[in-house]
Amino acid sequence: MRRARPFLVAIGLLSLGCSSGQGPTGSGPGLGESSTGAGSSDDRGESSTTAVADGTGESSSGLPPVDSSSSSSSSDDGSASTTDDGCPLGSEGCPCSAGICDGDLVCLEDTCQVVCQADPYEPNDAEDVATDLGEIDDADGSGAVLSASLHHAGDVDWFRYHGNDDFGSVVDPTRELVASGGLRLCKFIECDEGLVETEFECPVGTQYALSPGARAGCCANEGFELTDLDCTGVTEDNTTVYFRVDQPEPACVTYSISYHY
Repeated sequence: MRRARPFLVAIGLLSLGCSSGQGPTGSGPGLGESSTGAGSSDDRGESSTTAVADGTGESSSGLPPVDSSSSSSSSDDGSASTTDDGCPLGSEGCPCSAGICDGDLVCLEDTCQVVCQADPYEPNDAEDVATDLGEIDDADGSGAVLSASLHHAGDVDWFRYHGNDDFGSVVDPTRELVASGGLRLCKFIECDEGLVETEFECPVGTQYALSPGARAGCCANEGFELTDLDCTGVTEDNTTVYFRVDQPEPACVTYSISYHY
């Protein structure tokens, strides 16, 4: 009777294995696998799509968390409505919304901008097509006034005139500027004898600049004059004066310039 006990114990262990749903071959969950079924395959062999946050910034599925930040917010239809800095797409001064702007704004250089009134001096967006204002002298009372506009942030207006130095008069090329918004005025000089004979110093409050045509000049955000212009080697300081208006702050800036040689 004592020799029969090991056989009874073996039968008991086999019964316990069957009652837990495992066959004698050990086909249940392996080491490290969950007995609840989470993360394991379903009856079709596909992984479960349920993922629960574990507090470490990753889901229990092992995938990295989704980044909720974006370069723009979205409207109800899924399209972007604002930029990172909160600029509403399609509004004045903000990026165009798929090439479209609000109201009467126009999409120029991917920015929604106000449409200016027609500029009578266009096209004059480059030095070699500067509007020719004719010839003036340095006598008191010479010169004229012009009014124009910069239509968008990248707009540039160029003008030029020839200045004659009359005997007994003083050469002091002057520009007085009145504008509806911020902009920059630059002045470039070339003596009739050539660039190497052209000498002057930029006054206080201006910055030295060089034009695309290699003419030396000065720039400022307001009108200024050059009081020490000199064409070396000659007695008369006859020059061609170029001036450029650029860098408007609003989308559309109207301005007037009175100029004198």
